[in-house]
Amino acid sequence: MPEIEISAGQLILGDSRQVLPRLPPASVDLVHTSPPYNIDKRYAHSSDDLADEEYLRFLLEILSECLRVLRPGASLFLQTGYCQTGGSDIVPIDILCHDALHSMGYRLWDRIIWHYRGGMAFKRKFKNTHETILWWVKPRGDGSFRPRFEVDAVRERAASYDPRNNLLGKNPGNVWSEDRVAFGGHGRDTTHIAVYPESITERIIRSCTREGDVVLDPFAGSGTTPAMARALGRRWIAVEISPAYVRDAEKRLGRKQASETATVASGLLKLVGFRNSVGRRSLDQLADLASIWMNGVRLERYARLQTENLDQVFEGMPFASRERKERKPGAWLCFDRLLASGDPYADPLLLVNALLDTGYPQRRRWNSVRKFMHARELLAGLLGVFVDRPDYLVDNVIAGEPSSFRLCESGRTVGFLGPALAVDGHLPACGAGEPDDKQRQASIFADLPSDGAVS
Repeated sequence: MPEIEISAGQLILGDSRQVLPRLPPASVDLVHTSPPYNIDKRYAHSSDDLADEEYLRFLLEILSECLRVLRPGASLFLQTGYCQTGGSDIVPIDILCHDALHSMGYRLWDRIIWHYRGGMAFKRKFKNTHETILWWVKPRGDGSFRPRFEVDAVRERAASYDPRNNLLGKNPGNVWSEDRVAFGGHGRDTTHIAVYPESITERIIRSCTREGDVVLDPFAGSGTTPAMARALGRRWIAVEISPAYVRDAEKRLGRKQASETATVASGLLKLVGFRNSVGRRSLDQLADLASIWMNGVRLERYARLQTENLDQVFEGMPFASRERKERKPGAWLCFDRLLASGDPYADPLLLVNALLDTGYPQRRRWNSVRKFMHARELLAGLLGVFVDRPDYLVDNVIAGEPSSFRLCESGRTVGFLGPALAVDGHLPACGAGEPDDKQRQASIFADLPSDGAVS
């Protein structure tokens, strides 16, 4: 079989036992996956009731291939629960496969607990409210274990304005409290029965990879890992054995842009260009509306805010100086007030920040200083692209999100197919009192000719 070339993103229908051997060795920077737990769940097109020995053999065959394709120093995050072995015994999958993975050459770097509310209840024991994520590392050429870990990318807001705290937030812990995804969640883009939150994989991808790195999921299911890898500008490979889940994942991936900047641009197009309502616009109209919005942005205001509240305060001061520590709470309070009190529709940076929080749920845990700096950087980058090629930016946003936009009439008219954005959970759609998304989407499909459509 021919070797699979690593591209920007690939969703492969197939069995990972046949697909992974076709990947080149040492070509992947991160694996995040959650295999079936062998508890007789009714997945589409796959068995979840193997004999104990067969299940372990199946799991280890795939994890052995993951070790081969990982680069030296790269990480495997194995998300697991319990399986049941003959009778009433339950066996934690992390314990079941620990010795075998260690013998393969992996080394266990951390053990993360995902705690969630709800969970399966039992009459004769405590209900399940957690899963385990094992962080395994492939050794480097010299035998050392030094995985990539960008702590600043996942720092969290501290509970108080303690001047001893890091300006960008506190170090995250290894117990993650995240709500589960309801059956058929994520806008009903998938019918998969076991979906983990995007915030889980977002935290992993941000901390252990850089833009352009390759992320692999050999049990792609609903597409959570590849969807967030795409949204964060990583390359990705996802393998799924079920045609039904692949179709669902394709639709879900079609709602994700290929970077944070493109995600913001897409949100602005929906809010500014389409008034956050299903409908049609010409490309010229969209470019004009985007241009009006962009021309109202004043980056110098945000530069001054950062200079006065961060740069002047912290640059040149000794790291552990008393004055530096005393000024931290004031900086936190300033940006807390800025992000909490302003109107996102009136302030471009606040709207960009709200769009980022909507698209990247783990980012909501950041403190306001980090959010401000991140939003300001992305807004500046977006303006830079737009000034050079406004039509190019609009064209690429539309082409990059085929589940949300449809191009027609020889490429000059665009339909926004929904759903409307609920930005930061509280900004409503602008088309109040109009037909709902499904009704309007149906009329758009009826009206749009098929020539030039994005499939």
